[in-house]
Formats: sequence, C-alpha cells, structure tokens
Amino acid sequence: MSDAEDESLAPTVASFGSGAHSAPHASVPETLVSSARLPVDPDQELGVTVGDARYEVEATIGEGGMGEVRLCRDLHVGREIAMKVIHATHRGDAEVRARFLREARVQGQLEHPAIVPVYDIGRTGDDVDYFAMRRIRGETLADAIDRLAAGDEAAREEHARHKLLAAFVRVCLAVDYAHSRGVVHRDLKPGNIMLGRFGEVYVLDWGIAKLDVAETEPRSAAGGAHVVEAQIDLQAEGTASGAILGTPGYMAPEQVLASDAVDGRADIYALGTILFEILALEPLVQGKTASDRIVSTLKGVDARPSERKVADVPPELDAICAMATAREPAHRFGSARALADAVDQFLSGDRDLAMRRDLAEKHVTDAREHMDDQTPARASRTRALRELGRALALAPDHVEAKSMLVALLTAPPAEPPDEVSRDLRRAETARLKRVLPWAAAAYLSVWALLLPAAFALGVRRPWMLLAPFAAWALTAGFAYGMSRSERLLRSETPWTTLLAMGAASTTSLLFGPFVVAPIVVCANAMGNVLTGDRSSRAASPWAATLAIVVPIVLSWAGLHPVRTEFDGTSMHVVGAPLALPQHGTYALLLLSHVALLFGTLFFARRFRAVLDAAELRGRVHAWQLEQLAPRGARPSPSLPPAAPA
Repeated sequence: MSDAEDESLAPTVASFGSGAHSAPHASVPETLVSSARLPVDPDQELGVTVGDARYEVEATIGEGGMGEVRLCRDLHVGREIAMKVIHATHRGDAEVRARFLREARVQGQLEHPAIVPVYDIGRTGDDVDYFAMRRIRGETLADAIDRLAAGDEAAREEHARHKLLAAFVRVCLAVDYAHSRGVVHRDLKPGNIMLGRFGEVYVLDWGIAKLDVAETEPRSAAGGAHVVEAQIDLQAEGTASGAILGTPGYMAPEQVLASDAVDGRADIYALGTILFEILALEPLVQGKTASDRIVSTLKGVDARPSERKVADVPPELDAICAMATAREPAHRFGSARALADAVDQFLSGDRDLAMRRDLAEKHVTDAREHMDDQTPARASRTRALRELGRALALAPDHVEAKSMLVALLTAPPAEPPDEVSRDLRRAETARLKRVLPWAAAAYLSVWALLLPAAFALGVRRPWMLLAPFAAWALTAGFAYGMSRSERLLRSETPWTTLLAMGAASTTSLLFGPFVVAPIVVCANAMGNVLTGDRSSRAASPWAATLAIVVPIVLSWAGLHPVRTEFDGTSMHVVGAPLALPQHGTYALLLLSHVALLFGTLFFARRFRAVLDAAELRGRVHAWQLEQLAPRGARPSPSLPPAAPA
C-alpha cells in the first residue's frame, strides 16, 4: 500500500483538553475502522503442511477455552517458539477450527511491534491444526495489577505508574494500527496484554477479532439488561462463549447488546477500562458474576479512579478515563490514537514533574547531610537552607523539605551568624542614639526637682550637695555627647555605665550609704542592662556592686563624710550636708522615693511593651512558617531556644 493510501486511511483524532473532569464530546469519525482489507482473506481454505518433523514439543505453557499453547523448539532455525493448537475437546468442531485459523491469519498479518508475529501455520501428523509464533516472556498486565494491589514492593518498583501508562500508550497505538487494517479486537483486557522483561508490550488473543466492518449506529443500551441476561451463555470468568463475544466488565454497552454491530469504539471503551484498572488497581465494573458485571455496564459506572479513594490521581487522567468509557460511543475518543495522545500528553508533563522531584530529592538529601554534619553550625546551616530553598523551588509540595525548613527557621542556631551579629550591633547603635539623650535629660531632671527641695531644708555643707549634682551633670553631658559620636558608640568600654554608677555612688553624700543611694544604683543598673549595649550589660552588675559596697565600707571605716551610727535601737546619720527637720526630711525622702519608683516603673513598662511587640512579631513569623509544613510534621508548640546574648 502506498504512503498516500496510508495517509488517507489515518483515523480521525479527537482533540482532548487536559485538566477537566468532564471531557468534551469527541467528534464521531467518518470511519473508525479502515476500509482497507487484510492482504489474505482469513476465512479462505489454506493448504497446510505437516509440522511434526520441524517442531519438537518441550512443554505445555498455557491453556485457554479454544486451545493450548506449547513450548517447542524449531529444529530448522534452532530457536524456541510458542505453538498454539486447538484444544482436544474442540478438534471436531468446524466453527472452532475456523475461528482458530482466523486468529492465526489475523494475528500473522498484523505486523506491529506490539503484536506477536506468527511464523507458521500448519497441521501436525495426527491432523491437529496449529500456528507457531514468537515465544514471549514476562507477565500479564492483570498479574502486575494484582501484585500492585497486594502492596508488593518489588512490583511498585518494577511497574511504577508512569511505566504502566507508557506501556498503555503502546497498546493504544497497536490497537489503532489494527483498526487501520480493518480489525477490531473485541476482547481487550489486562489479561490479554503481556509486559515483557525488557520493555516489550504485546496485545494478545485475536481469536474473536472482527474484520472489515463499516461503522453502524449501535442500539441504545437502555432497558436491555434483562434481555441480555436471558440469552447469553457466559463463563464465570474470561471471554464469553455464547451469543456475546467478549469479556464481561470490559465490553462496551453496544458490544453487550449487539456483538456483530460494534466498531473500533468498543475497543476504545475496553482500553478505557484498562486505563482505569491501572490507576485504581481494581476493575471498573464490579460484580460477583458475569451477569452482574453486564448489568452494571449497561447501567453505567463512574469511571473516575479518584472516586474509588485512590490517592494522587490527577484530574487529567480522571477525565481521560471518563471520556474513553462514555456510555454513548459518539462521546468517546475518536480513535485509539487520540486516546494514546491524551495519555502521552499527560506523561510529557509527568516526566518533567518526575525529573523536578528527583532533583528536589537530591537537594533534600544534601540538606539532610548538612543538618547532621559536625562542621561549624553556621556554615552547615547556611548550606542546608540553600539546599532546601532549591528543593522547594523545584517541588513546592515536597513534605520533607517543608518540614526541615520550618524546623530550621523556628529553632535559631546556637551561635548567631556574623551577618546577624553585625545587624544587632547596628540596631544597638541606633537604639543608643535614641536612648542616651533621654537618659541625659532624666539625670538632669531628677536633680532639677531635688536641688530646690534640698536648699529649702537648709544646706550646711554645699560642696557635698553640689558634688553629686556635678557627677550627674558630667554623666548627662557624656551620655549626650556619646549619642553624637560614632567612635564612642563603637567603643567597647562602657563609659556611660561607669560614669552613671560613679554618680550614683556620690548620691550617698546626701543621706549616707543606706538611704536613697542603693535605690538610685539599682534603678540605674536595671536601665543599663535593659537598654545598653553588650559591654554595658556585662559591666553593669560589677559597677553597681562597687557603687553600693564602696560607700558602705568607707562609712564603716569612718572615712566617709556621712557616717551611719547604731546604738542598739536606733540608726543615726551623722555629717549629712542638709538640715534634717522631721517634716521636711519626710517630704524630701517621700518625693525622691516616689520619683524613683514611678520613673523606674514607667521605664520598665515602656520596655515591656517593646518586648511584647517583638515577641508577637516572632510568634506570628513562626506561625506563618509552620503553615508551610503538614500538621503532623510541625514542631512542638514549646518556645524555641533563644540565641545567646
């Protein structure tokens, strides 16, 4: 046949839009089976030769309803072949013999890689018809699906879904080729598809193939179930042997009702049931008996595998199954090639997705190794985060990558990265620039209140009153100047803390080392710890201790201008620079203590508000990160460990 003739016989391919659950109707082709005939009429009488001298029978390897398959050695060529002979119980049946020879000739004239080639047709010395064909090895698609359904791990690796779908595409193309040669298989099912050990795929059992039939309008399937049940003679399993030819559960509704009126669209229906079974790992049509399955076929079955609670069936494949097994032939794919193209189109995207997931898996493996590595934490953590970022860019739904990323981001490292340390230092510098002017103003404002009250009581030694004022004024001036000097802000020496504690120590000149001065020291130390930089926080406890201890020791040794004496029942302040009348002293002490209390509480309250805001931001940030991971893989709700100061 010429190339032009071949092109003229190409089947119409219906377009298919992926992603829809209900596929659009395919246009009905002008002819779904080619008008081209096989080169040789499979029904004509054939002169046969005696094969006993050529083939040596070694074993019986299979048996069906019409014949048995023997393993033989071809003595002329020196190879193993499979020989199919009519079963002993049917050797006198002329109809069975005609079907047997028809199968051999149909199969022998369909030259396609997915159809087992026939080498020879003949008759043995004891007058038994046979045909010899290639001996194939492997397992049927039905056996592979059974192993997958049983959870066989080896089967999952050997028959991954994308491999079975690729094999299914080759089956569709073989059926499309048969249709182009005027042949309808009529008994497509997983048991008639062989998966070879080296990637071969074969469509078997052409015994009930229908030849060169123009398209006819199938009878409506409505209301015919009781008629079918009454007239058919069915085996419990396998191909029907009575009025209806085919396998219940895989036959299209029109094939059940009128076996002689079917065209290639019945094969497309059967291919749809096979695709469903590959995805759902169970038959599309359920039923304990063949009659039950026929009734279900005529009523119609939901052909979306996802409705059988099968995990991870893409909607594209759901739609392909539904369209291929549409109850009305006109609503199915226009050809087996169109069905193959739809699945291959999905596989093209699936291959890309699989490649991306493989690459993502490599990045996750690298990230896992760096998380477990004994190298410096910061370097390993950085590499792990980069690998996880690359993994999620390739596969955004990768569960383990998201869980690992959340774990890393919600649990800070033991040592902060250098970049974070530099950012913290810049933040501390900016904070000190804002805080130090306010601290200077606070130092001066306290004395602006206390000095007039002190002079109102009466001053006996002015220098003792002016010395602490001068010390606090010096501290305030230095604090303000420090806020303006980048060099002083970057200095590792806590000058402001040391000056403030020295000024707080001079406050003991007013009432001695036990009154007012310790409170001033404590309040100032707390402020330095909360708002100062790292050097100030480290120096504050020691400086505050000295500011309290030194005046007490000096007073105890009699070297402090203001002494504190005890007579067993009373404590006396001796040498104070102020006159201390009872009511005025009460008022001054009350004013100073209340001012210190409210000033300290106000500062603590403001600082607590800053801490609460920071904690809220951190918690919201962690919550957002946790949403990346599935609920079972999220970290525990306990607080993450804080990085050391």
